[in-house]
This record gives sequence, structure tokens and C-alpha cells, in this order.
Amino acid sequence: MALKRTHTPASGPHKPAGKTLKSAAAHEAARPASRRKAASTAQKPGDGGALQRGLAIIDTLIAAEQPLSLSELSDTVGLTPSTMHRLLQTLIQSGYVYRDALNRFAPTPRSVYPLGLHHPLNMLRRDAKEPLQSLRDKYGPTATLSIFFDTRRLILETA
Repeated sequence: MALKRTHTPASGPHKPAGKTLKSAAAHEAARPASRRKAASTAQKPGDGGALQRGLAIIDTLIAAEQPLSLSELSDTVGLTPSTMHRLLQTLIQSGYVYRDALNRFAPTPRSVYPLGLHHPLNMLRRDAKEPLQSLRDKYGPTATLSIFFDTRRLILETA
């Protein structure tokens, strides 16, 4: 028995009759929940893109009290050694990380203090230096210039 292919104007000559294409959203919604990608807002550094992972590496190096080896960084940040090596090479080439003679990694001044000389915050620091020293001499052991970003405090200068 020969099968006869029929099609309607909606299905077109290359689609079987009665079949319609699903949109990508409908197709994703039809998948079982276990197969759908989880939309998580709290991701580990290894789950994000290269930028997020690179920033996690820089944060780890800044928080460390001494240069770290590749394996120490891999364990701390939670990335494979090969991924860590690739990201570190990019950070070294960009000037944010330094590798010493013992193959240990440390942050460069660019990663610790990345603002340019003429950035408004640096200009504010320079302009506040003398008045802060005067306040310290007059009222007590220290004087601090702090600014607030949302709920976080950033200390710009201490005299």
C-alpha cells in the first residue's frame, strides 16, 4: 500500500499535514523540568562567564596574604587547573596578575588600585589630604575620608 503525502497551505510542501512548528519558548516549556536549564541567580564563579571567573580570581589573589600557586587558586576558586591556567594567561597579558619565578601568582597594582591618575576619586583623595592631616593634628589620632556606595562604605584616604 502506497502512502500518499498530503499537505495543506499551512503545512507547506515540506511539512507533513497537521504538524506545526513550536516556538522556542513552547518547546522549552514542553521539556521535562529535569531537562530544562536552571535559571539560578546565585551562581558559583565557575558557572558564570569568563569575566565573572576572572574577577573571582582577582578577588582571591587580593584577599590572599601571599602569592598562590595554580593548584591553590584552582581549589579556592573552584575551577579546573586547565581553565584556571587559561584565565590566568589572559589576566597576565592584560596586566592584572603577575607570575613570579616560583610560578606563583599575585595581583598587580593595576588590579588592586585600577583608577587612573585623573579619576575624580583620586583627585578628591589628593585634595583631601591636607585638610585631613589638619583635622588629625587638631582633634585626634586619625581622620578619614569615606564615601558611601549604596550600603557599602569606601575609605578613600586616611591621615
